[in-house]
Amino acid sequence: MIRPVALAIVLALVGCQSADVQRAQPTLTIPAAWRADVGPASPVEGVWWRNFHDSTLNQYVDQALRYNSDVLIARERVNEYQARAYAADSSLFPSLDASLTGTRARTQSAATGLPIHSTLYKGGLTASYDVDIWGANRSAANAAGASLEAQKAAAAAANLSVASSVAVGYVTLLSLDEQLRVTQQTLTSREDAWRLAKRQFETGYTSRLELMQADSELRSTRAQIPPLQHQIAQQENALSVLLGDNPGAVKRGEFAQLTPLRLPSQLPSTLLNRRPDIAQAERQLVAADATLASSQAQLLPSINLTATGSLQDADAAGSAGQPAAAVESWRQYSGAAAKPPGVKCPGGRLHGPAQPGAL
Repeated sequence: MIRPVALAIVLALVGCQSADVQRAQPTLTIPAAWRADVGPASPVEGVWWRNFHDSTLNQYVDQALRYNSDVLIARERVNEYQARAYAADSSLFPSLDASLTGTRARTQSAATGLPIHSTLYKGGLTASYDVDIWGANRSAANAAGASLEAQKAAAAAANLSVASSVAVGYVTLLSLDEQLRVTQQTLTSREDAWRLAKRQFETGYTSRLELMQADSELRSTRAQIPPLQHQIAQQENALSVLLGDNPGAVKRGEFAQLTPLRLPSQLPSTLLNRRPDIAQAERQLVAADATLASSQAQLLPSINLTATGSLQDADAAGSAGQPAAAVESWRQYSGAAAKPPGVKCPGGRLHGPAQPGAL
């Protein structure tokens, strides 16, 4: 009679098992390959900034990826979520709790009046295991793993953002240097033109109008130099901050030495899958699905198995010189005792996290 009742209870509990949350898959028809050697079939260029063939730019990007505060914070968050994933995975295995104590006491024998020293050692071991019938622990571990992957994607996004910011800032700085060089050359030619117009006016070859036009062009060109110098100083300060240094001047090459990247005129839409922010959003969605499944499973009864074992050893000895027959010792061992499975019903305190809107 007991076995049919137990079987009925197990079948009833299994019937309460919650199904996994299914994710909606995209329904767009995407070709398996692209007509050109671009997209997922082509190799990913992880150090794309080296294609500019500028050693100074390569040095600055490497320095920024080592010392930039945003990159360092993103890496530490990856370590944090790695620890969370380890903690979540540990719930899938039994837990062990060990204890060891020792007690030293001194008493006086009623028969002989001699002191008796006694030592008591106690050791215990407790093993417990949560039977993951509904997959709550497994879903929580999957959520932690997906969150870890999302943080790795966030760290990759931080690396990409810092590297692109350094590259853009460096190229912008070289562009400003080139603008300043061209403006200074233009200023030299304007000065020569102004001196020529002045001599022609003094000799009566031209009127005052030509001299005033040359003077206006000279002043206009000369006024462009201070703003360019100010922009260069600001760009140097911004680049220094990205590199993790104090604001100041930075060494650099020349704009003419840069090799521009050649990009195809068309790119497949699947190229967006390489973006770290899209990968992060996708893994966050997977983590939310797994968290919802874990919260729903926690609404159901849970079963916990516990086994305990203990070992006790004590000895008592008289004072020095006491014969061995007067030494009393004993050892007691308590074998492993398994408790009946405990069934817990969570009640209503877990209904909130199980609601999709709570995530």
